[in-house]
Parts: sequence; structure tokens; C-alpha cells
Amino acid sequence: MPLIPQSTRKKTTVVGVGDPLLGDRGVGILIAEALADHNLPPHVQVVDARSAGDSLDSLFANSDKVILIDTADTPGEPGTIYRITPANPHDPAWASRLNYASTTGVFAAWEDALKSGASPSLTIIAIKPEVIRPAAGLSKKAASAVPKVVQAVMAEVASELDSDT
Repeated sequence: MPLIPQSTRKKTTVVGVGDPLLGDRGVGILIAEALADHNLPPHVQVVDARSAGDSLDSLFANSDKVILIDTADTPGEPGTIYRITPANPHDPAWASRLNYASTTGVFAAWEDALKSGASPSLTIIAIKPEVIRPAAGLSKKAASAVPKVVQAVMAEVASELDSDT
């Protein structure tokens, strides 16, 4: 595979959202932490949205692709993993089902970036939670999904590298 100059590679930001004090709803944060231990390409940034605050706007404005890790209230078994590519920030099929994306301003930041002329894409990788109450740690089903989601994010990043060649 030929090397792509860093300046021409698309910037990807992985954003983990959630609250680790609410059981499975903290899975996005825990996956962001797990990804930080992997050898990711230099054009990939991993962000814990607990500390992102107002910088979500700049993350979207300065990224070509955002990969959001969250939980989703969906039909199906707890621990099920979904890959979602919403059409726009108001996509009714998913905007109301994601647990933390709406409350952390993710969709508003995406919309602001689009309005400013940036064109980041958004891919969401979400897990159906089992435990959604104050609890330390993840349920067994959510915990078993963590390595699979890490691999899914790594595959997303690898597919970008393949499409750059």
C-alpha cells in the first residue's frame, strides 16, 4: 500500500459519549479509553466527550469523518451492536434513540459544521444497553460487545486508509 502524505489524509475523530456511572450507558467512554491503548494512525483522534464540552463544534468542523460511540434504545437483545449512518442531523430514525448524542450536543455540532461549509460524515456505532441505572461497570452483555466495537472502529479506520490509495 503506498504511503499517503499526512496532509492529504482525511482526519477522523472518534467520539465516545456516555456516563460511566450509569452502567451500560458509559460504554462509549470506556470504548474511547480502550481505543487510546491501540496504535491508531496519526490522522485519527479519540475523544472522551465528557471532557469535550464546547469543543464538539470544532471537532466536527475540523474532521472529515466522525465516528460516534454511544448506546441506543432499540429493539433487540442487550449487547447488540448497530452501525448507523444517519442521512442528516435530524434523521428521525436514530436521533431520538441514541442515549447521549442528543444531550451532549453531537447532532447540533454536526449541523453547525455542515452550515459552516464543512462536510464531515457521521458514523455511529451503538450498543443496546442492558443496565441503564446507576451502577459501576458494564453488564456482561455490554462488556462482551466492547472488543467487537473496538474492532469495528479499527475496521472503519482501515477502510478509510484503503480508500485513500
